[in-house]
Order: sequence, then structure tokens, then C-alpha cells
Amino acid sequence: MIFLLFMVSTVAVVAVVRLLPWWVAIALFAVLMLAARSLFRWGLPRLLRLPFKAKGAVLRDAAVDVHSIERVEVPLPGGSDEQFRMDVTITPRTPTGAFTLWEPGELRIVGPDARAGDPHPDESDFEIRSLEVLEDGQFQEDRGMKYQGPQRLRLLVTVPAGQPRLRLRYYFEILGRVSLPGLASGKIRR
Repeated sequence: MIFLLFMVSTVAVVAVVRLLPWWVAIALFAVLMLAARSLFRWGLPRLLRLPFKAKGAVLRDAAVDVHSIERVEVPLPGGSDEQFRMDVTITPRTPTGAFTLWEPGELRIVGPDARAGDPHPDESDFEIRSLEVLEDGQFQEDRGMKYQGPQRLRLLVTVPAGQPRLRLRYYFEILGRVSLPGLASGKIRR
């Protein structure tokens, strides 16, 4: 890809120098230099996100089925966060892109207002502390494997105290809405 880009650029420069008057070539070069900063500020981030968008597309519109959520009473440093153990199944839709496998270890927890495609969602207050994958009828610690199709997971997550809902994120895709027990209604059960 880089070689092809280099070749096209070289041919374009040679054509400009040979076919256009010198003053047009200089003006064209000046315009390109002035536009380069804007092109890089706008285009480079989008170009760098393309592979991650393609990788995340395998879970676009995936279903999240919640089997159980329970509060875990473990004192945390700072004391303002809560932990929940979630048992969920993530079912991808039929993949349409180049990627057909997905990796549970790449999942993140985000707030309920996160949107797909947002390159900088607020994840700072959320954490997946442990992730287990159902294999051969038993939950096993995630070993970084990639899977095709539905996968049942057990997660231990940390969320801000009083947070009523959360969502799962896979690269730029946002999955499901998960209501936390006792919090969705505004009442906190201890």
C-alpha cells in the first residue's frame, strides 16, 4: 500500500513538472503545502481508525443477552465504586466485513450514553476486572482467544456508585444496554 502510494506520488510530481508551466507547478506546490496541515489533521486520524472500525464491525448490532447480574460486596480503594458480576451472551449478527472473529478481551465498559463511532468515549470510571469465557461447560479465564459466533461470558466490572446502566464497547461499536440491579429504578439495594 505504501509502495503504491509512493509510486503514484512520484508519477504525479513528474507529470506536474513536465506538463505544467513552472509558475503553475510552484503555485500548486504552495497550495498543497498550505492544505497539508488541514488534510493531516482531518484525514490522518480517520485513516488510522479504519482498521479498528473494520475489526469492530464483526460485533456491529450484536445482541447482548443478560443471564444474571449480582452485586459483589468487596471493599474497593476510594470506596466510591461498586462491583458487579455479569453473566452475558454476546451474539454477533452475520458479519459483512473481512473480520469474522472477535476477541472478548477487547471488550470495554462505557456509560449508557456512549455512541458508536465515538473515538473518545468516557471509559475512565469503568473497568472490567476479570473476564471468563464459557468453554466445555465451565467458565475459564480469558486467554486472548478469538471466537466466531455467540459467546457466553462472565465479567467482574467496576462502575461508579449509583450508575444505573452501562453498555459494552468493542472498538467503535456499542453493544446492548445493561441495567444494574437495584439501580435502574433509582433505588440502591445493599
